[in-house]
Amino acid sequence: MKLIGESTCPGCKKDHSVEIDIDNLNVEQMEIPKVKNLQVEGRTQIQQLEPPKEIIKEITKIPSYIPKYKCKNCKENHKNKDYTTLPKYKCENCGQFSTSNDSCVWCDGKEFDEIEKEELTDLGIEEPQEQEHDHEHSD
Repeated sequence: MKLIGESTCPGCKKDHSVEIDIDNLNVEQMEIPKVKNLQVEGRTQIQQLEPPKEIIKEITKIPSYIPKYKCKNCKENHKNKDYTTLPKYKCENCGQFSTSNDSCVWCDGKEFDEIEKEELTDLGIEEPQEQEHDHEHSD
């Protein structure tokens, strides 16, 4: 025996004709998660024992000594909201700024030029603004 009807697809939200052959239905038992009953103020509450799956989202953060970055979407330069440290060195190989003269994180170069504040001003690089803190200090 076949049942014919109309149904709305949850994916595309369109109405479609549905035909179900009830002579060939397979009924399968669904797995039920393990739960524990808890008594709270005279009421029964159910708490799931299995922890939720952890979702890890990787976010690329621009170093605090980079004042601006070129946006990969609009190709414009934007201010780095996390810019808090004035760069002190410039890599001789790639020209990228750094706060130390150990090794360039961009090209692995070892040679650096020290940058004076006047040179940064000439390049249009402003000193970082004071950042507001979201926490309280204890004295």
